Amino acid sequence: MQSICPTCLLQVEHEEGVLEVECSCGAKFDPSKQLDDLPSIEEAMQNPPSRSPTPDSTPAPVSENEAGSGLSSEGPENGGFAAGEFADLGDAFSSLDAQPNEPRVGDLAFMESSQSEPDSDFSESTQAFDEIREFGESVLPGQQAATSSTATAESANVSPDETAKVSVAAVGPDGASPMRMTSGAVLQGFKITDYFTPLSLQCAVKEDAEEPLQPAFEKLWAKAEAMGGNGVIDLKWRLSADGTKVLISGTPVQCKKAE
Repeated sequence: MQSICPTCLLQVEHEEGVLEVECSCGAKFDPSKQLDDLPSIEEAMQNPPSRSPTPDSTPAPVSENEAGSGLSSEGPENGGFAAGEFADLGDAFSSLDAQPNEPRVGDLAFMESSQSEPDSDFSESTQAFDEIREFGESVLPGQQAATSSTATAESANVSPDETAKVSVAAVGPDGASPMRMTSGAVLQGFKITDYFTPLSLQCAVKEDAEEPLQPAFEKLWAKAEAMGGNGVIDLKWRLSADGTKVLISGTPVQCKKAE
């Protein structure tokens, strides 16, 4: 912390909590009591403190030889320059001028040239995208085949844009009620009157079966009927990495024939 010397009115750095502080002028004072002892600003202006030179601050006499040998009678510690310092400064400035390629403040040309160009090599990203696309092309046909093998279109009057979300119906297990399921949000020819909690389940895939995903569809349909639904929308499924299991999900609904 800092306190003001009551003698010379200079700020003195000291640690907090000390009882006595010594100023550079030689005066000692208690920082905790200085607020009561300090003179007012008007008194300090009218009676400025006198600063008597201390033995340490009295400069030593300078001989004529020493005074004439340098460019100034004052030493470097008093703000002057000793002999040879101007030559050192000249060398410093000449070294700066000797670097013509050194950037200067506000040099727009250097700033523009120093900006790095963006990396235009997208070979790795392109390769990764190609691998993902090839994987999708190899998986999607199998899933579409499974869909067509387990369901048939209920209506033939479907526009090309609606083929991906067509309402389908297939005969349930043991000839039970038809399984109305679709990957879209509506069932063609039916009006949805109620929605139930979405379902999901995991089922083993019979690779040697004619319809390997049929057991998964039947299990999902059985759960939907148990909840009171007679249709399933938002049908989705995903095969495991080894192709032995399938995760299937859908939203059971209550629907009736559209008028």
